[in-house]
Amino acid sequence: MGIVLLDAMFPDDLLLDPLLPPKLRYNAPGSKKEDMASPERISSYKVLKEAAAYIGKEPAIPVTYLAAGQAPWGDTGVPRYDNVAMDGQKSYVKRFAPGRFIVVDSPHFEEQAIPGQIAQELERLIASLPST
Repeated sequence: MGIVLLDAMFPDDLLLDPLLPPKLRYNAPGSKKEDMASPERISSYKVLKEAAAYIGKEPAIPVTYLAAGQAPWGDTGVPRYDNVAMDGQKSYVKRFAPGRFIVVDSPHFEEQAIPGQIAQELERLIASLPST
């Protein structure tokens, strides 16, 4: 019925991959599986690859995206990527109905840093849903 995302990956992220230097890309040409650094990174790549098929087909549900304002996960130190990563997150959220994008004063792992704000956003989203 609705989603609250905590500084989450978004399907369009792979479209930004070419902006990164090869060693930071998910699937650089000629790279080996072990170059991707970790099982988590390999899993993330697979999820993003499959999710890309649904870009533009998002359901008409309310979504609130809480983006980390403290060293966001997209803060790679690569200006050409960092300058557009948050725009990509915002564009993704706009495809939902309604979509709310909020930059919060938190690091990437928001659960321990801002539990009250997360709970408040969940309550807000639930209150906005039609009664069944």
